[in-house]
Amino acid sequence: MLILVIVLLVIWAILAVVGFASKGLLWLAIIGIILFVATLVIGIIRRAARTKQPFSNCPAHKPTPAWARTVAILREKVTMTAGEGIKKGAEGTKKVTDRVVDSVEKKINDVTDTVSHAMGSATDGIHHAASQDRTPKK
Repeated sequence: MLILVIVLLVIWAILAVVGFASKGLLWLAIIGIILFVATLVIGIIRRAARTKQPFSNCPAHKPTPAWARTVAILREKVTMTAGEGIKKGAEGTKKVTDRVVDSVEKKINDVTDTVSHAMGSATDGIHHAASQDRTPKK
């Protein structure tokens, strides 16, 4: 489990670095950071839940069924909280991605309009130059 968490953390860190390195992949950096933090938090919570079992080595102090139920409920709440955090992070990432896509579409439309206008101006200039009388005047 620890190896899996470390491998995931390395992958998410690489994604974040690649996202920051490329100007057009900022969304990848954001996703990498969110996944890195979520994996780190889940790994810490699960590791802490595994290591904090009081009296686990003492045969006289075995957990009672009520204590075991309490631990199960607490673990479920921690898992639900982490899951909700991941869902909220995914929703936030979706909003950022939508904004980025809208911005890119706007820029593409602006460039297309500029190129279209330039092509029209160039065409008008060519037609004007071609329609001029080129015979030498005497």
